[in-house]
This record gives sequence, C-alpha cells and structure tokens, in this order.
Amino acid sequence: MSTRSNQLPKDEGLDISKLLPKIIRKWPLILLSVIVCLGLAYLYLRYTTPMFRISARVLVNDEKREVARLVPQPMLLVILAACLAPKAP
Repeated sequence: MSTRSNQLPKDEGLDISKLLPKIIRKWPLILLSVIVCLGLAYLYLRYTTPMFRISARVLVNDEKREVARLVPQPMLLVILAACLAPKAP
C-alpha cells in the first residue's frame, strides 16, 4: 500500500535572488508595456469628454459706482458742479 502526502510545500517567501534575473531578462518587454500603458492613458484623458464643467464670475466692487448708486442723481450733479467750479481767489 502506498501512501501519498496531501501536504502542500511550505511557503518559503519571496526569493529576490531568483526573481531578479527573470526581471532583468525581460526588461525590454516591461519597459515597452509601461510606455504603451502611459500612451493609452494619455490618449484616453486627452480625448474623453470632461464630466464636469466649471465656470466662475468675478464681482469687481467699484467704489465710485457704489457712491453713485447711494447719492440721488440731482444731488450728484450738484456735487460734481461744486467740484468742477473754479475757485474764487
């Protein structure tokens, strides 16, 4: 009667000394994959329609116009006439 062991091999962890040569052998393929993925990501972002549109308005507070709104028109004309009138000696 033969007995079989159903145990899985123990996990020895990541052995970098065995993995590094495999990565170094395939570096052109890895570099090409990175370049292609970056190119596709750029094209996707370049040509897709933005989901949100943003707009803004700027309110410029002009003090001269603020005074003009507060003072009635006839009174404003009197003030301007007094300012522009020649001064008596």
